[in-house]
Amino acid sequence: MKEWGMEVMVVLAHSTKAQIAILVGCLGFIVINFYGSYFVGNLEFHGPLALVTESVRSKLEHRYDKLALIWMVSFFVLAFKAYRTQRARLFGL
Repeated sequence: MKEWGMEVMVVLAHSTKAQIAILVGCLGFIVINFYGSYFVGNLEFHGPLALVTESVRSKLEHRYDKLALIWMVSFFVLAFKAYRTQRARLFGL
């Protein structure tokens, strides 16, 4: 188990592309959720549509959550591909 962990750390230390992909994935997840809740929080309907404001807010929040999750997963997949490439380059596998 220790050898596997050290291998991952060595490969990640040498793979700048994987590091950047992980960083962009995490930061994008946080930023998309933050701005999504900010924009949805300021949403307010007037008149007859005021009754559906909460329903629309919850649906839009859910969409922002899904977008943020897709963003993070796609960048983690990119990081995994960069990891595999760098691992093959370093260890000749």
